[in-house]
Amino acid sequence: MRNGKQFYRERDEDYQQKQSPRQKWNSAAFKYANSQLKLLTTPEAKAQLEKEYEAANGIATNGKTYTTARAWKFNSLIFDYKQTHPFEP
Repeated sequence: MRNGKQFYRERDEDYQQKQSPRQKWNSAAFKYANSQLKLLTTPEAKAQLEKEYEAANGIATNGKTYTTARAWKFNSLIFDYKQTHPFEP
């Protein structure tokens, strides 16, 4: 930086420009799960999430066990997205 001016990276950075179709599919599942998890901000929604987590004994729909309710829900959302939107090369 010289004279307070920036001479590089003035464009929007997109580090995922060259993704394979499978990477785009995984990214879409991740984006979906993140957007759905952000909606669970109210205390009632958090309490409901804890109840669902306890009822499932921490076992997600993909068959893996998670130690926190957020991780359980996040991975369940990713799995559900991938089941409803199968990968097609």
